This record gives sequence, structure tokens and C-alpha cells, in this order.
Amino acid sequence: KEKVFLLLTASKEDVLKQNQNLSIASQIIERQKDLLEFATGKVNLLDPLNTLKRGYSITRHDGKVLTDTKKIKPGMSLETTLAEGILHSTIDKNKL
Repeated sequence: KEKVFLLLTASKEDVLKQNQNLSIASQIIERQKDLLEFATGKVNLLDPLNTLKRGYSITRHDGKVLTDTKKIKPGMSLETTLAEGILHSTIDKNKL
């Protein structure tokens, strides 16, 4: 079997250009990493569970989210979701 050896030669300019390309690629990757971290932060901020952990709740009647007290009548059964559990309640009166 005959062995073939290749001798690669590169000029100084070629090496400098490759280093420059690697540097640019590294900068692009860092920028993309920063954008991903920013987007992840936004997603976490908008995550309903994190909103609940800040003290908010989600109240539903018949599985539909309530957003207006005008729709709530005495005797209605509600389900309120908190960060650490669910409450079931019945409305006695509604102050508008």
C-alpha cells in the first residue's frame, strides 16, 4: 500500500483571514445567545405560573375566566387558581 502525505501550506494572510472569520462567527454566536437569554426572560415573565407566584389569581366560572364583576351573580360557584392550589367559593353578594 502506498501512503500519500499531503503538505498543506497557508499564507499568513489566509491564516489571518480564518482567524477573523472565527472571531466574527464567535461574535454572532454571542449575540444570538444574548437574544435567546432575553427571549427566555420575557417568556418567564409572561408565564402564568410566575404571575400567580407574584400574588395574582385566576378566577373561573364553568371553566371560563372571569374578567368583569358584572357577570358575577349571588349563588354562583367559582374556582380560583392560586400559585399553590385551587379555591372553590360561592358568591354571597357582588359590589359593582
